[in-house]
Amino acid sequence: MRTFKALHSGTVWVGLFARSDKIAYLSITIGKLLIFARYVFLIYGSDIYELRKHVHVTYNHRGFKRSCKFWLEPEVSLDENKKGDFTDKEIREIADLIQENKQILLAQLELFYTYQQVKAIRQ
Repeated sequence: MRTFKALHSGTVWVGLFARSDKIAYLSITIGKLLIFARYVFLIYGSDIYELRKHVHVTYNHRGFKRSCKFWLEPEVSLDENKKGDFTDKEIREIADLIQENKQILLAQLELFYTYQQVKAIRQ
């Protein structure tokens, strides 16, 4: 198995497998979509086959990493199974940030889903 850098920012792809008539690579790390305030909005390469668009949100402070998952479709909503250790106040703050930047996130995801280069946007 060969490891090499792919187009997605910060993503390392390992091995390959066939998906219908396309060749795809299995990701073991992440593609950063948006860095806003103290939160990083990202997507995992293995998420590319999920039907609903979503983002993972992480916050790393003093070695303690927290993460959660938000659905973008049909509306912005928290995946209750992946709330992480965020407080209710932080969850509301993240949901507001996602709602305010939804179009940017969807544009970044479109690049990701069509195997184009994704560069993290800092705001």
